[in-house]
Amino acid sequence: MESTLDLLGTIPDPPSPPSPPSPPDTPTPTPRVEHNDDGTHSDLGSSIHALGNPADDQMMCNPPSPNSGHTQTAEEQAILAHLELAEMNRSVLSQSGLNNRSTLPQFTPTPNRGFPKVHMSHSAQIFDHLETKVLLAWFQVGHPKFMIRVFDYSGKDVAEQAAIIAERIWASITTIAEFISQDAPPVCVSPPQPQGGKGSRDQPTGFLVHQVSEETMNLILSQRIWSTTDITFEALLFNCSHPPELLFCLSGFTTLNADTVRQTVVEVWSQDEIRCQIKDCLSNAGCPTTNKYTKPRET
Repeated sequence: MESTLDLLGTIPDPPSPPSPPSPPDTPTPTPRVEHNDDGTHSDLGSSIHALGNPADDQMMCNPPSPNSGHTQTAEEQAILAHLELAEMNRSVLSQSGLNNRSTLPQFTPTPNRGFPKVHMSHSAQIFDHLETKVLLAWFQVGHPKFMIRVFDYSGKDVAEQAAIIAERIWASITTIAEFISQDAPPVCVSPPQPQGGKGSRDQPTGFLVHQVSEETMNLILSQRIWSTTDITFEALLFNCSHPPELLFCLSGFTTLNADTVRQTVVEVWSQDEIRCQIKDCLSNAGCPTTNKYTKPRET
């Protein structure tokens, strides 16, 4: 019978890299003279491409002084705005974190209005298609623990590259944990296993993260989306207590004008017939319908 530890499938700590060998003693290179076809020669030691040429280094490295009367273009203003936003986010993260000795510049800063909301089809979608024995083993893992959903990887990718993806998640979570405390315990990441084996049509995409501190988990969950050059993922609570915030999508509009779309939706949903149908749906579901649902407001 498989043990709980076998079902968790945690990745081992990566081995420490070997110390680099000492560089060999190399003689100081002498300037090389190249002979041209016309009999002349060029001394690369005095070339502008040679290191340590003070005159040319000065000419090539010093930028011109900015003109106070220069009018910035839209592209230049966008660059400055993005730099200001990145600096502000680094400052906020440094000040609001429990340990402000350093920042986390390797992660994409949070936008002013936060990252876009990613909607699920149902409350427990993060556990979809997961092998039942693995899910039961995850239930027995003590808190703090949370789930990770990776982006840009399909269920098939997760099945074929589970160890690689888990290692990248581990590296990111470890960076955050060490930002909170230098004495953080080793993080554990458990990859999913599909119901019915790797040949199943539907594959799970959720990873379990555990053996982290409450502070680390709260920081990760509060930002929710974390992105580096290696991986982008969303952190989710280990539960299904939050219902989906998206009921359905409206599509097929013949106009791209957002105000026209909003006005049309408000007018249709405000019709008495539509409101009666909504009340019937809520009543059949056991939801109260009095003094709670009013005319939709324009947003």
